Amino acid sequence: MGANAFAFLSGREMELGACPNAIVVRVSFTGELGYEIYLPADYQRGLYEELTTQGRALGLRPFGSRALLSLRVEKGFPSWGVDLSPDYSPFEPGLDRFVRLDKPDFIGKAATQARAAAGAPKERLVTLTVEADGTDCFGGEAIYRNGELAGYVTSGTYGHAVKESLALGYVRSPHVEDGAALEVEVVGQRRPARLSTRPRYDPDGQRMRG
Repeated sequence: MGANAFAFLSGREMELGACPNAIVVRVSFTGELGYEIYLPADYQRGLYEELTTQGRALGLRPFGSRALLSLRVEKGFPSWGVDLSPDYSPFEPGLDRFVRLDKPDFIGKAATQARAAAGAPKERLVTLTVEADGTDCFGGEAIYRNGELAGYVTSGTYGHAVKESLALGYVRSPHVEDGAALEVEVVGQRRPARLSTRPRYDPDGQRMRG
């Protein structure tokens, strides 16, 4: 996930293993209750080994980036450099709820105010369930509605928890309707897809509040 801009403000400093001042942040990129830990590199290996040892009885084990991709797409979490980029303001991916335009000043405030005054964004980031027939989206696939180009995929994967082939993508706002029938071009073939305006996994976010 990388360090959030607010992480060190909302985190708690505590002693973990041999590290006297680890910063622990309650934040998750998986859709489950989770934490990120920030600490000097000198302590990382020792803390990793201790967490692995202590967590073994609980079934704790490492998992890879492809598993993380599956989890975050199920939850509808966008990732910087993939679903988020300088090409978009906070409004297209629905991150404007984190922007306080009443703050005295911040970098980009004037541009963000102008964007907010312009009204609804032309595109919105949505979740798609795709009838992929065993070939999941990867990113960059075209999205169509009634034969008209409607957007493009930014992330794609199989959602193992929800048992669906999923994609995140930007779709032009007039096409953003929950349950809208779309098509996604996957390996040269247009596959039926459904638009979802809510995450496919735990849409109300109850598990992250556990």
